[in-house]
Amino acid sequence: MNKHKRNIVRSLVSQIETHKAHTVALKARIEDIKSELETVKDEESTALDNTPESLRTSVRQEAYDNIESAVGDLEIAIDSMDTAVSSMAAACSDC
Repeated sequence: MNKHKRNIVRSLVSQIETHKAHTVALKARIEDIKSELETVKDEESTALDNTPESLRTSVRQEAYDNIESAVGDLEIAIDSMDTAVSSMAAACSDC
């Protein structure tokens, strides 16, 4: 590999490292949000469980279901970010 190509590779590796650091920070924030959302979900679940069947509203149940879905989506996002960080690390170690 000539000098010019090595410089290009070094630049790309540097960019990958920068994006990797940002991805790790973003993943940490998403994990915080997921934790907060799980707390809300648990509180809403308790409220639903303590509400008599005749007083439960479909709106409240739908809100709970939406929170539960959001938590699942955040878990998928976190797993995807883990994969991205691993791929970035592998890309940098090969150079």
